[in-house]
Amino acid sequence: MTIPAGSRRRGVPEWSLAAVVALTAALAGCSDDVVCPEGAEDGRPYVSAAIVETRAAGEETTFGTVFCSADTLPVFLIASVNGRGFPNVVPDGALGLRATLEDGAITWQPGSVCSLEVATDYGIARAAAVVPGSFAVSAPGDIELGEALALSWTASTSADYYAVVATITGTRAAETVQIYASTRDTAVTIAASGITIAGTIAGRVRAVAGPFPGGGAAGNVSGAGWGFFTVAFSDTAGAFELTVNDTAGE
Repeated sequence: MTIPAGSRRRGVPEWSLAAVVALTAALAGCSDDVVCPEGAEDGRPYVSAAIVETRAAGEETTFGTVFCSADTLPVFLIASVNGRGFPNVVPDGALGLRATLEDGAITWQPGSVCSLEVATDYGIARAAAVVPGSFAVSAPGDIELGEALALSWTASTSADYYAVVATITGTRAAETVQIYASTRDTAVTIAASGITIAGTIAGRVRAVAGPFPGGGAAGNVSGAGWGFFTVAFSDTAGAFELTVNDTAGE
């Protein structure tokens, strides 16, 4: 799978997987690319939820987000995974509420089941997904500007797909280029057109359990709501870093 050009931003930090997944799902709705369950437009709230578990060098984190929207703004939103509540609830747009959870530890280990429960005045919506297992990424040492970037990794247990998020930090200017991709394969090639500056690429591959964004993916949230719930995991073996050289331009 070859991914085309990324987008250039100045001074923008690396996108988190939670942001990518939530944005993709929130914008999708019922469309040609997303299969919605029968009765999805019967007034039930739309739910987009994600859990991201990250184990980096000397650091472990859990980040969770639940977005809920409806034709009439829900009066309240109480979200939890395995009984662990999402304490921060704020308005998100005219018809939505968002709840978040941040913890400085891995709350749910690989292989454990994350059971989501979202309660609103519409009722209770539920979903479940298994935390994927560890895997290892292989990346080249250096590449030249104008070359594609080929990444591969071992398979992760319980993963339905993989998400790649990376940032190129330029060596000659205060700018960054974001790279992000999703694939069901255990390899991806970032096209040369997406690597537009020389510098350092720092990124991470995450194994994700749950519906693949777009491409006809069916939602996995049921009950008094419909939508998408994903659980992602990545540890130190899922991170990569390399240099993009510009030998011709030196």
